[in-house]
Amino acid sequence: MNKNSHDNSQKNGLPPLFAEAAVSETFRPKELLEKWLERFPNADEREQVQAIGAALELQTLSKPMEDGGGDDAFGLPNDLRLELLAKLGARRALSVLKTFSPRKMTRIESDFQTLLEDRAASVDSQNREALTSILNANRWALAVGIHSPYSEEELLQDLKKLDFLQNLGGADLNRFVGRASELGRLHKLFNGLADHRITARIEGPGGIGKSLLVCRFIADLLIPEPLNEHIVPNAVFHIDFDRVAFHQARLITILHEFLLQSGFWHANQDSDEFNDLLESARRATNGVASGSDKLLSESRGLERYITRGLVALFNTNPRPPRIVVFVDSYEQVLGFDDTAAGACSRAIDLLEEAGAVVMIIYASRTFFGETFSPVEPHIKLVGLTAPEADTYLRTRVELLGLKVSSSVLSEVRQSVGNTPLALRLAASLIEHDPSDRMVREWGHVAEQSPELIQAALYDRLLRRVRNEQLKKVAIPGLLLRRITPDIIEQVLASACGLDLTVTTPAQLIAAAKKEGQLFDEKNNDPGALWHRQDVRLTMLNNLDRSIDSATFRAVNEQAVAYYVRQQGRLARVEELYHRLRLNQDTQILESRWVDGAETELRRVRNEFSAQAQAFLRIRAGSAHRASITAFSNTVASVDLAYTDNDLKEFRISANKQLQAEEDIPGLIARLDDIGMNLNGALGDIYAQGLFLAGRHRDLLNGARRLLHKRAASTAEVRCEIFMVAAQLLEGRHEWQESRQFWTSARSASKKSHDELSQLRCTIAILRISRKLRLGGGDRMATVKVALDLLAKNLSSVYERAVLSREICAELLGLKRGFHFVHRPQDSVERLMAQLVTRGDLFPSAVEHRYRLARINELLNIPLDSSIRNLRNLVSKLSNEKPASPALIEAIRDEIDWNLAKSIDISESQNPYHRI
Repeated sequence: MNKNSHDNSQKNGLPPLFAEAAVSETFRPKELLEKWLERFPNADEREQVQAIGAALELQTLSKPMEDGGGDDAFGLPNDLRLELLAKLGARRALSVLKTFSPRKMTRIESDFQTLLEDRAASVDSQNREALTSILNANRWALAVGIHSPYSEEELLQDLKKLDFLQNLGGADLNRFVGRASELGRLHKLFNGLADHRITARIEGPGGIGKSLLVCRFIADLLIPEPLNEHIVPNAVFHIDFDRVAFHQARLITILHEFLLQSGFWHANQDSDEFNDLLESARRATNGVASGSDKLLSESRGLERYITRGLVALFNTNPRPPRIVVFVDSYEQVLGFDDTAAGACSRAIDLLEEAGAVVMIIYASRTFFGETFSPVEPHIKLVGLTAPEADTYLRTRVELLGLKVSSSVLSEVRQSVGNTPLALRLAASLIEHDPSDRMVREWGHVAEQSPELIQAALYDRLLRRVRNEQLKKVAIPGLLLRRITPDIIEQVLASACGLDLTVTTPAQLIAAAKKEGQLFDEKNNDPGALWHRQDVRLTMLNNLDRSIDSATFRAVNEQAVAYYVRQQGRLARVEELYHRLRLNQDTQILESRWVDGAETELRRVRNEFSAQAQAFLRIRAGSAHRASITAFSNTVASVDLAYTDNDLKEFRISANKQLQAEEDIPGLIARLDDIGMNLNGALGDIYAQGLFLAGRHRDLLNGARRLLHKRAASTAEVRCEIFMVAAQLLEGRHEWQESRQFWTSARSASKKSHDELSQLRCTIAILRISRKLRLGGGDRMATVKVALDLLAKNLSSVYERAVLSREICAELLGLKRGFHFVHRPQDSVERLMAQLVTRGDLFPSAVEHRYRLARINELLNIPLDSSIRNLRNLVSKLSNEKPASPALIEAIRDEIDWNLAKSIDISESQNPYHRI
């Protein structure tokens, strides 16, 4: 400070040091005094006394604060600061600020100087610190007489929006990864919001990230696009049924909450009209909660009045207000309180009646028993992909300033699973102990501590369960697929520590029926409840690791003993399930096997050991199919007078016989007897029969004729015929004609609106085009079609291992430049993660030693490496970006080998048998 500045401080009526304090966010009076004395060493005694008095007065007037480094400091009360700034003026304030070191200035001080210099300050509307800084700097600028370009009202609204998002998503919002496909669907829905509501459902077990997905979607919505600001919603309302206050919610309760939350989205909270609305809603809500019939009756008359007033708050332009309503934890009232469950939908009715257009998103662990239109979007969440999970873990570690290797990340992920909650719990291990030892041993610690993570995951799941005895069933009970009163008594009571004198098995089943987040009912199994498969997929691996082996064996052995005593096919299948879980001897399994069991058990094959899975693959199709002969004889005996139902039953039986590859010539003969050839309603069955019987010439000649004539069969049947012919030709390396049949099959699938077949054909066309070295714009267009179809049908593709492999073989190696809508390649990475997790990537390597050697060779590891070593390597390679060329080549080899094998080329002639 120069002498003139010192003189000016007196002219502005401010004591010494007060000007510096007024433009400082925090200060220490002692340091201000020391700096003043350094700058004015020639000050007389009177001036020094004044400066010392000013320092003491500042300490008295100010309030204790922390500076940016966390040390003790002082700051002026806001009213006093604004009063001092008004006396100081803009010119003097800028002069004082310029004496500060730029490197030591706080964000507010820097923003204040920017405004004083008439420069634009950058404002990040998604950053609370930046918004708070510019808001305070804006107030300081107004105090010194500077007209700011920023509206305090708008800045406050932006801060309120951040408060809303913080309440909704918490700290995890900034750690969000993945879910590109699901986000893309939600954005597409919102962008199509016009004159009627859009309803979306998001379903998944606890901890899978339902709320976080919606929060990320809403956060994205609140960032306006420069040319599409009208796309930003006027308001977002959040109803969380996890809050006890909403467990008995009524329509007026929901509307009252909408009014309370409307303050996040408009600035007219102090108006008389708004206060009248709020008071009316408050009184009515309290009356309903107290059970007052009079106030309940009055509330019904207020509902439309309140809703019209609410919508009017946002009706500021010609377009109808766009409102998003997020209904969270819907399972808390679904099936327990129909009035509360329907209150949100009725509130939406009133919002629409008042002129708003609404998107409502339900998030629930289950929609058990709920009825929705089939056209309403239904998103079922699964775990993150391996790359997404690793990115999440790496980000959490880097926030601590630590580095961790990819191999450690992979170990952690494989130990705890891919759900966001499990990953967050794993990350907390290293956050609580960020030592070098923990960084090195993180994977080992996570693997050795699954019971801690398991307990936390189950705690989150079971917090919603109301019956304490039922909670005891949950952990060991998950080892069973179904429960009944008898199973509770004879299998679970001892293992779960149940006191059946307190709650009977029948009472437990009645309580369990209300827990849609845990159990499903099946029409063909009355009286029994089945554990939800999505919950089992998420929790079973952790349970297997954490539960003690004695309990595991006891529950499964008691289940086997129970089902041995029961009659019926269902009992045999469940008995076999538990025998496979126990990894029992092949001879025992063969002696207890029943027809068709492999079809049901293959769906849960990932729950079995590698040995049990291999047995299941070999056993598939070996059951007897005698019933088809009797059925076809019956059909033939009625002189071809078969009905649609007859054809349906014949098709089911024939498909089983085709799968078993038993007496195929006999099946073809029976089809001939009833007049069913390639041109008939069972042409697809006939084509598969010709294929398996080795009558390839007859198949191809018939399929070629079908290409050029009007057929009596449906588009679905023609599609299947063309695909069988295309597969045969591809296996024989006749790629040009194969491509023609795949293209015709795709056209037929479009006519039948069969998107899965269309996807399969599209992938096959990409595969053939690659072999023919065709590229260019046509290939890029085909890739886009494939990615779009995959994004829409991802949940269905998960269940089809062969199709999943074929998709990964063609799409996994795409460069990141292939960006269409919301990174659809994430869908491919999820398929890959699913194949790796389930061990479905190289099934031939499990069944054939020479195939294991071939895959090892392609992946550049010793030929005699074990299946375990192969799987560990594949798990690591699947996380590489870009995708490992060797891994892609190995997947393609697996597909080609199966194609060649399917047309009955002996292994000695197989061009892929090179070992």
